[in-house]
Formats: sequence, structure tokens, C-alpha cells
Amino acid sequence: MTYEYMLKQIKLMENFGSKPGLERIEKLMNFIGNPQNKLNCIHVAGTNGKGSVCFALESILRAEGYKTGLYISPSISDFRERISINCININKKELVTIFEHLNSFLQNEQFKYDPITEFELTTAIAFKFFYDSNCDVAIIETGMGGKLDATNIIERPLCSVLTSISIDHTQILGDTIEKITNEKCGIIKPNCPVVICDEQPEKVYKIAKNVCLNNDSTVTKASKNELKNKKNNAFNGLSFEYQSKKIETKILGEHQFINIACALKTIETIKDIFPVHIENIQKALKSLKIPCRLELVRKNPTIILDAAHNPQGVSKLADFLKGNCKNRKIYGIVGMFRDKDYENSLKNILGVFETICTISPNNKRAESLDKITACAKKYCKNVIPCKNIKSAIDTTTGFMDNNDVLAVFGSFSVMNDFKNLGFDA
Repeated sequence: MTYEYMLKQIKLMENFGSKPGLERIEKLMNFIGNPQNKLNCIHVAGTNGKGSVCFALESILRAEGYKTGLYISPSISDFRERISINCININKKELVTIFEHLNSFLQNEQFKYDPITEFELTTAIAFKFFYDSNCDVAIIETGMGGKLDATNIIERPLCSVLTSISIDHTQILGDTIEKITNEKCGIIKPNCPVVICDEQPEKVYKIAKNVCLNNDSTVTKASKNELKNKKNNAFNGLSFEYQSKKIETKILGEHQFINIACALKTIETIKDIFPVHIENIQKALKSLKIPCRLELVRKNPTIILDAAHNPQGVSKLADFLKGNCKNRKIYGIVGMFRDKDYENSLKNILGVFETICTISPNNKRAESLDKITACAKKYCKNVIPCKNIKSAIDTTTGFMDNNDVLAVFGSFSVMNDFKNLGFDA
């Protein structure tokens, strides 16, 4: 089987949609000996920040010399980005080999009337790859929710991590913060430690604390107040002191302080099993890159990518632009999915832009250009609909001089479309 043919087969599985529940993946993992339960896993859930926490954890543990597996979603420009070891994507040959092995079990009668989904299969591939490769520790990001997410077949994680929780995926997770929190807290397992970021509504923390109590699990709050002498150096990154040592980073946005604090608290929580020296924390965070989270891709003029696609995430982007781009003209490009709350997302940010270009991402879930444009016109005077990302880039850069800023934001499909342009820094 060729890699290209395999991708087509996986793409076809997207037609089965998103089907919450563990029944299908449990059957598949039973066929292959449940490798997920033979791994040391850190399981991360949340609405915003979970990707940043995962990348930070992987970087820190790898800097200490541990062999790290990282499973994230979605991919941006290459399917293999979702599964990596020591920051190297799974190679095509290994991916095809594991796919063929798992696909042989999917022909079983058990899957005939309830076929496995694309995300479930990808999750199974990741667990098998990490186990076969003898990873020391695997950092696993949930896809959506927690309780019924395919990643939640891990029986006993090293630590369960809950980042910021807010309203999102309401069609599947529920339409209140309480319902969504209960879903996210589904990753909490008996007698396993839990780290939760402290920038939550109090009701979120109370629910998490009760779930931990019922599972005899300890819960620890991660607070950015534990990071001393915090400095936001605008487009040069964040710096702070931790364990009396200065830490410098290249990542942007004050909201990342809580994500870094969450990663560091997790490292503290697992230190008896996976100790890490402060020098390697310094090294890891100094070189840390988090794709499409306020990612600086060009300086003159400034262009940043941010996969902000819900009201909370977009508000963080707006705060960054307002706080760090004073006396500079700000332009934007946005495209979002129709199943997202793009109305409130755009309401939270469009006031900061001189001009916003709207696009419809290259994805079947994308909102139409007409509808996203009509919504944008409610909150920004200058809205230009564009047929694609290249047209939007050409349009906005035509207005800009070297002191101006362009923010490309919205769904990960927008990030993918941008990356595929091969834009030079």
C-alpha cells in the first residue's frame, strides 16, 4: 500500500463523522493488546491552551533526554504532524505499516454496522507507534471533550491535565459550562493526580474537585503567580523566573503564562518518576515553538498566525494585538467553521482592525464566504471578501507598510491554507 492510497482511505473515514463513545476504539485496542495501558501517558484536555501545554511538556521532557511521544490534533499541513517522537513526525513507511495492521482488524464483523472513525483510527495508530517505539512518556491531547473522547481509553495516566475550559463544541459536549466541564473531567481516573489551571470560573474548579474526590485523586492548581518577574517582551517573547532561574521564551502572548505554569506544575507532579533539571527547563522553553498559536512568521511587515476559533481564544488574540501593536495599523484575515460561535468571536476582535479580509476555508465544515462576510460587516467598517487565502494575503499586504501588522486567524484549515502557500519568513 502506498502512503497516498492510505491517506485516501483515512480521508474516507471522515464520512463517518464524529461519534463520541469508547466502544469502537476499545474493540480495536483489544485486538492489538491495549498498548495504551503499557505506556506512561500524560493526558491533556481543555477548551483553550491544551495544545500549548502539550508542546511545552514534550519539549521539557525531551530536553531532559526522555524519549517523548506527542499526539495532537488537528494537523496543519501534514497528516503526520499529529503523531511524533522526539519532535520528529512518524515516517510514511511506519505509518502505512501500522495502518495496514489495524485495518485488517477493521474488516471484523464487529465494525460492519458501526465503523470506526478517522480520529479513533488515528488515535490507535499513535498508541501503537509510541508503544512499539519504546517511548518513555507519551503526551496525549484529547480531540474533543474528554469522557467520550477516543483518547480516554488510557486506564491510568501519569497525570491528567485540565487547561482553560469554556463554551465550545456545544452540539456534542453540551450548552452550559457545567455540562462541558463534566465532559472534560471524564479524563480524571482513580488514584491519578490532576493538574488544573487556576484561570477558570469557580464552578469549573468545584466540579473538577468533586470528580477528583470521588476518584480518590489529588488535584493541584497551576497558577501563573508561581512564575516571578513576568515580562511580556511583545514580539520578542515572554520571560520570567522559576525556581530562582531566569527563563526566556520566544512564544507570544501573556495568556501563555498560565499554559507554561500548567506544564511546569505537571512536571513537578510527575518528578518522582520523570525528574527534570531546571537547566533543561530553561533550554526547552527557550527553543519552544508552538505552531499557529501567535506564531510569528514574518517581521517586516509583521505577520502572525493564530488558530483562535472560539470567543475565548479570539479574545486572547485581541488582547495581544491591542496591548502590543499601539501606533501600528492592524489588518486581519479570518475564516471559520459554521459549527463555531463565530458571531461572538468576531464581535470580540474586529474592532481592532483597519481592514479585515474574509475567506471560506478549504474544508467541508467551513462557513460560506457570504455569511462570514455579512457577520464581519457588523463589527468592522472595512471588510473585503476574498476567494481564497492567497487573494487575501495579496490584498492585505498591498495596503501594508513595514510597521503594520497582519493577523491571520480562525480555523486550523485557514492555517493549513496559509502554510501551503510556502510563505517565506
